Amino acid sequence: MTINKSWTTIRRCGSSNEFWNGLQHFLQIAKSFVNDRGFIKYPCRRCLNNASHQLEDLESHIFRNGLQKSIFYELPYWADIELKHNLDIMHIEKNVCDSLLGTLLADPHKSKDTDNARRDLVKLGIRHELHLFEDGNKLMKPAADYTFSEANRRKFFRFIISIKFPDGFASNLLKNVAQNDSRLLGLKSHDCHVIMQRLMPVGCRSLVSKNIWSTIAKLCTFSKQLCGSAVNVSDMVEAQKQLVLILCKLERIFPLAFFDIMIHLVLHLPEEAILGGPVHIRWMYPFERYLKRLKDYVRNAAKPEGSIAKGYVIDEALTFCSRYFNDVETRFNSPDRNDDGIHPTRQLSVFESYEHKQELHVRRCLNINEVHITEFVGWFFEKVVNILIS
Repeated sequence: MTINKSWTTIRRCGSSNEFWNGLQHFLQIAKSFVNDRGFIKYPCRRCLNNASHQLEDLESHIFRNGLQKSIFYELPYWADIELKHNLDIMHIEKNVCDSLLGTLLADPHKSKDTDNARRDLVKLGIRHELHLFEDGNKLMKPAADYTFSEANRRKFFRFIISIKFPDGFASNLLKNVAQNDSRLLGLKSHDCHVIMQRLMPVGCRSLVSKNIWSTIAKLCTFSKQLCGSAVNVSDMVEAQKQLVLILCKLERIFPLAFFDIMIHLVLHLPEEAILGGPVHIRWMYPFERYLKRLKDYVRNAAKPEGSIAKGYVIDEALTFCSRYFNDVETRFNSPDRNDDGIHPTRQLSVFESYEHKQELHVRRCLNINEVHITEFVGWFFEKVVNILIS
């Protein structure tokens, strides 16, 4: 249900019909949150959803104190922004992938199929085939159809290990497989990105039932569609409808503990893609990589800010100076990791020595290399000054 919150920004004035109409609509919705004793947590600025009072006093309480709202609404443009909160697909995809893999692999540390999740099914009286039962002095947990058997788990790990990626496409997943083939360890965000979009739909196909596989595959297909270089509005509108069906099917497959806030946030991703555009200009991958680079500058843990500033200045200075080193291997003249032969130069034209040597050739200098070494600095300074003046 979409609630119109524009009335909360209006001054509490008795002559404002829009404020009173919005308040009355809010009170009708708030009645569904009253507990058994007739109390409700007040969302005003004074109570902050912590103190509970009678429902009858809610209207006067909100009118006196006003609703709790973000401090960003004090900005003049904030109320007009359509996309106020940007959900990061990188972290959502990582958490969803961890939940899926942990539950499928029955990982004792990351699985959502815990004993407490089974007890919830007993309290609700649903899915009796998954209820815990006692066998003598032991509490037994029946095997679920959404978890891999021991043989299927080993097949999945062999599939993960056997995949060969193009250079730089993904990390080596062999190091993430435990020695006893029981779980995946130390998966990074990009590892989960690759597994979610490329490996999981294929690797799970023959290891679980068709109903479970098709639902997981559709969720992975949506993730791949969302992370495309271009986003079609009609496709996102259709994906929004399909996600509702996908989540309903997941509720019939996995236990209730599987559906945390991260699973719910997936439902809002198509709408944010329509408002914000492609996710590759909004996700956290470039920022996380750059923060890792700044973190590597730290040499003195007691002064991290100074270490970062000093390391950044040194790196920029060395990068500038390395453009003039022809007989030393630098980041500008080093061969590529996969050298396919001749490749275009990666240096700027202003740092090429050919332009100065051509001028010396026009001047008919006898020893061009020696004159180039002695006069290049002054020539380069004059050239930069002329560029700035022009």
